[in-house]
Amino acid sequence: MASPPRRHDVLAAAPSLSLHVVENLYGDLQLHWAAARDGGSAIAAPADEALAALPSDALVAALRRVHTVATRGVWLQLPASAACAGLVAAALAEGYVVHHAAPAVGAAAGAPLTLTLQRWCRAERNPTPACGHHAMGSAALVVRDSDGAVLAIRDRYDAAGPWRMPGGHVDAGECGVECAVRETREETGVHATAVGVLALLELQLPVRTDWAPGATPAREAATAGGADVADEEKRRISDLGA
Repeated sequence: MASPPRRHDVLAAAPSLSLHVVENLYGDLQLHWAAARDGGSAIAAPADEALAALPSDALVAALRRVHTVATRGVWLQLPASAACAGLVAAALAEGYVVHHAAPAVGAAAGAPLTLTLQRWCRAERNPTPACGHHAMGSAALVVRDSDGAVLAIRDRYDAAGPWRMPGGHVDAGECGVECAVRETREETGVHATAVGVLALLELQLPVRTDWAPGATPAREAATAGGADVADEEKRRISDLGA
């Protein structure tokens, strides 16, 4: 009978694959795939084809060895592809649940999604937060040095709506200030310089359900630096709440 894996151990799931067991700061075990070469493991993750060739029973055997030493959660990542559907089904049968699906860290835009699954190994309630239950946004109050004019935009899909500051959702790996500068440039063409944080707000917003299917929100700039608009459409700080 195979001995239980130690934390920070490496399991040979197949002749060409290894499964690294790493304990994180919370005591959960994170499993990382790697392509085994020359008795070691390459840093680069294996291709989907290599994982797709892994027999489901080999994955189950490796997972069950991990479960013998797990004291909290166990995290497993598998490609979200039809070729690996059998492996996903095997993990689900072993008590794993899908936590989220996202491109691998550092992957290029449009890269295939990776499923992140978790198995909770304790009797008490699983305290792991659900994925995506909070969103962080950032907006910029941009003031033109020459005359104090404030940059405001109006959404084209809601032309009768209020003027607002440029802003949007914070991207992965981005801080709020960086997001505000980026969104200002993307929505208006203005290259602003951040000087500080004005305020932090926590809001609970209703879900919009009135967008037309397939509609892509577009933006229009309300002051110089973006699209040209009439002077009377320019707004100053005192007018932003009107």
